[in-house]
Amino acid sequence: MNSGEHLISIRLIPATGALALGLLLRLAR
Repeated sequence: MNSGEHLISIRLIPATGALALGLLLRLAR
C-alpha cells in the first residue's frame, strides 16, 4: 500500500463532500 494513495484518499474525501454540499445548495435554491 502506497502512502501517496493514502494521502490522495484523505484529500479526496473532503473534496467530494464539498462538491456534494455545493450541489445540494444549488438544488435548494
